[in-house]
Amino acid sequence: MTVTSTGPGVLLLELERQRLEALTARDFDQLERLCHPNLLYTHSSGHTDNCQTYLDRCRSGFYRYETIDCEVQGQVVAGNTVAFTEVMSAQVQVDGRPRTLHTHALAVWAQMSGGWRFVAYHAVGV
Repeated sequence: MTVTSTGPGVLLLELERQRLEALTARDFDQLERLCHPNLLYTHSSGHTDNCQTYLDRCRSGFYRYETIDCEVQGQVVAGNTVAFTEVMSAQVQVDGRPRTLHTHALAVWAQMSGGWRFVAYHAVGV
């Protein structure tokens, strides 16, 4: 897995790297620690999961991320919230069917007591 950037600070890149690594390593306890309980995750298909349904689907193998390459392209900092755009390519299985994803996405992280949490994701297939 590769995460590269032309924008965000080292801490945010490290958190995004940890999130993607947790997906490919199937370390869903780590993924859960990074996610805000009210996470909204919109897939490139248009389907939106909340935190619990996303984690449940990952844990059950419905979503199985095999490889992920991600390039962060831009960022907006607004108080304790950082939103950034990224281009991602991934090999994924969705409900047992292999898929190759090429997406542009908006990922949102917010700082709160206890640290930074992943709060929203919205991907668009290209």
